[in-house]
Amino acid sequence: MPDRHGVVRKISVNPVSAKENPMSETSRSVQVFFEECLRDHIRYNDEHNCLPSESAVAYRLLGRSGELAQVYEEMHAKLRGETPKRVLMACFLSTGAFWSPDRIAKDRSDRDELVALNLAISKVAYELAGLLVQRDELHNSSGFYSDTHYDIVQVIDEASADNGRYTYYLKEPLERLGGRFDMKYWPALDAIVRTIAEDARRALVVASDPLTEGATRSKRPSTADFTRALEAAILENRAGLSSGIPKDFMLSDQAIASLVNVLIDLPADKMVDPVHVKNTRSKGKKLKPSLWEQGS
Repeated sequence: MPDRHGVVRKISVNPVSAKENPMSETSRSVQVFFEECLRDHIRYNDEHNCLPSESAVAYRLLGRSGELAQVYEEMHAKLRGETPKRVLMACFLSTGAFWSPDRIAKDRSDRDELVALNLAISKVAYELAGLLVQRDELHNSSGFYSDTHYDIVQVIDEASADNGRYTYYLKEPLERLGGRFDMKYWPALDAIVRTIAEDARRALVVASDPLTEGATRSKRPSTADFTRALEAAILENRAGLSSGIPKDFMLSDQAIASLVNVLIDLPADKMVDPVHVKNTRSKGKKLKPSLWEQGS
């Protein structure tokens, strides 16, 4: 995906006819195998009434198989046995189904919202800490007193009233500690709230998995978002001990470009080419090499 986070030349998407480029028997059998993998996924999903979005992607791949012939040939040449090939096909379907441009846009929006929430929490918590200090000062200097919490042990006890595990395991030990050590041993309420404020202020929002990280890295949406998500999905699968995919496995720029075009059903005027993939990979290495070189 482009900066998502070069000139991109337009490529032809019309499959070459059989007369112009007759398919060898081996190539035909390779194509049949991968198409049967897709049909197996569709049958399983239909029988178990699940993952219709993956089935939709599988139908799309079947309908545009001519554009994927080179991808299948490359996978066949680089992978031994059926298992890694099937794992990779399942990876393509999952990524295409659950990492659409709309889903990536939602993830990016969630990230921005989390950043804004942390800033708001920090601001409000600092204000609350200041108010708590003012209240304590009035308690100590005026002729009035409000019957409010000032002891962290009391706050914990009341906040945990509906927590059966607290009541059973922690309530008595905590009360004993509170009775043994007076307030000078415990943090003041304003200090606790100020710590929450500072924690939120310093918070660094990061993705919880490689696909999210790759798909939402750039500030502005582009096709490079999905390209990076697809690369991250492949890297995750090649790192799995049971996948059978070699740790140094990598599809060519051309193969990734073909997959991106088909998986998210890009229109002809929006299709990407190997230059797009090469540029996206290059930018990815500069920003975070571990995402692109995992296992190499």
